[in-house]
Amino acid sequence: NCLTLGGALSGTASGAPLTGVAPLTVNFAGAGLDGTPPYTYSWNFGDGSPAGAGATPSHAYATGNWTATLTITDGGTHWIGNPMRRVEGGLKL
Repeated sequence: NCLTLGGALSGTASGAPLTGVAPLTVNFAGAGLDGTPPYTYSWNFGDGSPAGAGATPSHAYATGNWTATLTITDGGTHWIGNPMRRVEGGLKL
């Protein structure tokens, strides 16, 4: 689950659990790799809620099908984001 764009910045994103009974709290984890630290993380949880920040946010989902997206920005001018770095598969609750 790594992606490299226009420079050395790459990143990973994951979430667990991805299925369950609502309300389902999903623990996300993202990591910036290479690039120029420091890294900033912005999570779009895909359900209309405010964006999350940090490498390891949690989010509670209501019933629905959702796709979360992580955007990573490094201390230089590189970024990874929608639609290039996604936690795919949606959350089926």
